[in-house]
Amino acid sequence: MRAPAALFFETRARLNASTAITLKRGRAERRMRARIRSLMRDKNKRTSRVTTGTPHHPAFRTQWF
Repeated sequence: MRAPAALFFETRARLNASTAITLKRGRAERRMRARIRSLMRDKNKRTSRVTTGTPHHPAFRTQWF
């Protein structure tokens, strides 16, 4: 039978290794998703809202009597 201290450290090392793998994997997935979102945002840019000329309608509606 193993000593309690050896069993404790072995279990703790196994837990640390498994959490390290999951943390690495989680960070990589978040980076990947963020990059895809930014690529789609660049692709779907709308530039038609830029006004370069005079408007077709006056700013204030006036009524002539």
